[in-house]
Amino acid sequence: MFLRSQGFVSSYDTAHHYTDADAHKWISHRNHLGNTCAVDFIWLLNPDKCRKLLKSSWSEAVFGMFKYLLQRTSLTESAAFDFLKDENEDCIAYSSFSKALQKLNLIGHCYGLSDEETKDLWFQADIDGNGVIDYKEFLYRIWNQTGSDYRKR
Repeated sequence: MFLRSQGFVSSYDTAHHYTDADAHKWISHRNHLGNTCAVDFIWLLNPDKCRKLLKSSWSEAVFGMFKYLLQRTSLTESAAFDFLKDENEDCIAYSSFSKALQKLNLIGHCYGLSDEETKDLWFQADIDGNGVIDYKEFLYRIWNQTGSDYRKR
């Protein structure tokens, strides 16, 4: 899905004239024993449109996953904001942001986000650079994801 969002197209889909509705299906075959197997790889055709920087695309994907996990727990946008901030605070601090990522299993594991990646996400979410994420920044960067460009360092 991430590669597709970057404009890459499966050569298999192109050759078989699949539509977007068909593209989500896994392509499989049967081995010599009759067992169903997934395809090992699919050649991707290069996108013909200009792509975003990988760093900003990666961040959008992580923020999208973050939002999905918040919604999966049946949180509304205001409840999600409350989940991310400390009690009796009106903004999200880095410490509560990190704790929320850990509760959602996005950090704290060998396959999770590194400290550097977590700090980079924080830097991108804290648009005005004041050290906290207010409700407007939360909506813009995490919940609605309208901000694909991030501040220059």
